[in-house]
Amino acid sequence: MIVRADIEKAIEDCQGEKNPDANTCLKLAAYYIILDHVGAYSRSLSQMSFASEPVETVRYRSNSEFSDVIQGMDLHEVIAVMDDLMEAVQGLVPRLYTATIDKLKAL
Repeated sequence: MIVRADIEKAIEDCQGEKNPDANTCLKLAAYYIILDHVGAYSRSLSQMSFASEPVETVRYRSNSEFSDVIQGMDLHEVIAVMDDLMEAVQGLVPRLYTATIDKLKAL
């Protein structure tokens, strides 16, 4: 079982690296997400019931790092992250945002 102290220690280790690289940043981001979910999980335990909907997991495969990272994750959580990304893209690169939305509408 993942405990808060283990995640906090992993974050501390990443932040203490002398020469962080892209992998360090990815790990750090993942640790913060896990830390957030550990807190949310402990807060929501009392609200859980056996009647809740089953979790849909991502079953998308390609030869990309993105595909590897999201494989098997909760689909709704992945879409929430992608929604945040699309908001940023809309502000920074509106033409890319519009083209992506058009592709999605065409599905």
